[in-house]
Amino acid sequence: SEGLFSLIPARLKFLKSESSEVSAIRESIEKVALAYPQVGFQLQSDHRVLLTLRPQSEHDRVKSLLAENEDYPVRKIEIKKENGLSLKLYWVQGLSLANSRKIIQIVNNRVLRDKTLQQAILLPFRQTLLPGKYPAILALLNANPSEMDVNVHPTKSEIRFLESRKIFSLFDEAIST
Repeated sequence: SEGLFSLIPARLKFLKSESSEVSAIRESIEKVALAYPQVGFQLQSDHRVLLTLRPQSEHDRVKSLLAENEDYPVRKIEIKKENGLSLKLYWVQGLSLANSRKIIQIVNNRVLRDKTLQQAILLPFRQTLLPGKYPAILALLNANPSEMDVNVHPTKSEIRFLESRKIFSLFDEAIST
């Protein structure tokens, strides 16, 4: 990794330890793998295989990456609305975590980390989870591109919904059922 930024020293100072960088890469691959469970992935570092994912069903991919192959029940919820709005939610029931890293947001097959979407996902849980605890959830949202602005963030990791109340009510309906 040192040679990668040798000609751009300003970028070199932002690199973390090698293990932190590999961990961040693994996390990114796992998120993309959740968006595309029919695709196999393999991560290698220093000639060691760190992650191997064979093509599998959505449910099995969620079980292996979000539930970490533990015996937590995985609840699947699907809702379809008018104008192309649909939600497929995989919720690992009984698992609560100290951080929000396992709240995976995928909109139109794009992995995001959107604050508004995160709030919409978490709002229905505010009464059931202890403060500082987060659920393990994969939210696969499909929305009409004309209903959102994807040019909000330079890395395209955030979006703005023209009618965010629709998104909030969609998640509320999904998790309340």
